Amino acid sequence: MISGASAEEKIPVNDVFEFDLISKRVERKQNIIVGRTSFAAHYTFGDRYIYAIGGCNAKETMIADCERFDLFRQKWTRMPGMNEPRGNPGTLLTKDKKYLYAFQGFINTFASPTGN
Repeated sequence: MISGASAEEKIPVNDVFEFDLISKRVERKQNIIVGRTSFAAHYTFGDRYIYAIGGCNAKETMIADCERFDLFRQKWTRMPGMNEPRGNPGTLLTKDKKYLYAFQGFINTFASPTGN
């Protein structure tokens, strides 16, 4: 369970928890660096990292921030941001784990269907 918004203030939180499906216990992990909502959390089975891509900040503005959680070191690190802020993006990690794509989602500016 990564980030999200507080029920009372509706602002992003930095909380991260791990839910053990066997023991049914919840353990707190290192906080995510940038609290966010409406982001992509990406994990590919067998990978070392969980990625947090884009999302919205406390001002409900889309952000370009990206970070990853190292499952071995139990630590978040910043990654280069996306070229443009994006909320609710889809993500894909290539088989060789060389590229992480973020696509679709919402951006801060909206164009009409005709491009005007």
